[in-house]
Amino acid sequence: MLKHFNETWALGIAGYYYHQITGDSGPGARIGLFEGRAVGLGPILTRNVTVDGKQVTTSTRWLHGYYAVNRTRGDSVLLSIGIPIHVGAPQFPRTCGHAAGGSGSH
Repeated sequence: MLKHFNETWALGIAGYYYHQITGDSGPGARIGLFEGRAVGLGPILTRNVTVDGKQVTTSTRWLHGYYAVNRTRGDSVLLSIGIPIHVGAPQFPRTCGHAAGGSGSH
C-alpha cells in the first residue's frame, strides 16, 4: 500500500510471507526437513524522476522479520531501480517507392 504525496514521492507499507512447502533434500540436508516460515513488515519509500526523458522509479524498503521458524531472523534493506527499456518498431527500407502489398512491377 502506498500513499502518493505528489508525482515524485510515495510512502507506504511493504511485507512478505514465506512458507517453504517442501522440506530440504540432497546431500546437504543432514538435520531433517527444516521447512521454514517467516513474516516481515516495514516501510517503503518510492521516488519517481525523469532521466533523459524516461521515467525512472526507485524504491527503498526496510523489512523487519517479526516471525521466523527454521530461518534466520533479522532485517532486510532493499533498493530497487526501475528503468523502462523501449524498443521501437523496426524501420524497413522502402524499395522502389512502392508501399507494401503493391503490384511489385517497376
